[in-house]
Amino acid sequence: MKTINKKIHGLRLMISNHKYICIFSIVIIALSISGYWWARSTEETASYFTWLIDLNFEKIELPAIVVSVFVALLTMEQNARITEGKLIKELNSEFINNEALSRIEAKLEKSFAYYMNSENPTAAPGLDIDPTIGGKDRQALVNYLVHLEAVAALVNNNILRLGAINDLVAYRFFIALNNPSAQEREIKPYSDYYSGCIKLYKKWKDILRRKHIPIPMEENGGVIEKLAREL
Repeated sequence: MKTINKKIHGLRLMISNHKYICIFSIVIIALSISGYWWARSTEETASYFTWLIDLNFEKIELPAIVVSVFVALLTMEQNARITEGKLIKELNSEFINNEALSRIEAKLEKSFAYYMNSENPTAAPGLDIDPTIGGKDRQALVNYLVHLEAVAALVNNNILRLGAINDLVAYRFFIALNNPSAQEREIKPYSDYYSGCIKLYKKWKDILRRKHIPIPMEENGGVIEKLAREL
């Protein structure tokens, strides 16, 4: 998790820098336009672009400055995408390498498989987890949902793009959020702790629908959408 936190911090910094570069670019362009109209009001001046090309500021051409800013902007964008990719890799590694998360994911998949193949999906078995708070499998479910909550927070705060994690996380997200047992045991009673996932649910579901991608146990989504309205 320390590695992931470092990646998040780096990505936030790049996004912040990206914002300031954009502002700087706009200011430079605005100043150049203002300078042109001031020059035009005091003397006969050629067209704006001709004036801009001829303009020198301490022997440094303004167009070169603007071009440099945009090159820096593109570099920051590329670096942000690289950092985002590394962060996604770390998040995926947590799912794969964490034994507790892998165990509960297997149980969620088993429940989903039964749900899909049963003539009466509503009778699908529960997750067969220890109901005691702190129990081994009970805690694994909590950890799984908390991990999804961390992912949701990154998306909701524009640190990660939803499209970038769709292939890796969407299935894991919906087999948990739409699982009746997970809803009854954890999500509904402690919805305040999973508000990020609940807020993200409909947005993500709508994107998958537009792409005609099946949503695991979508029929159970009304529970989450109701919780979202109550937040």
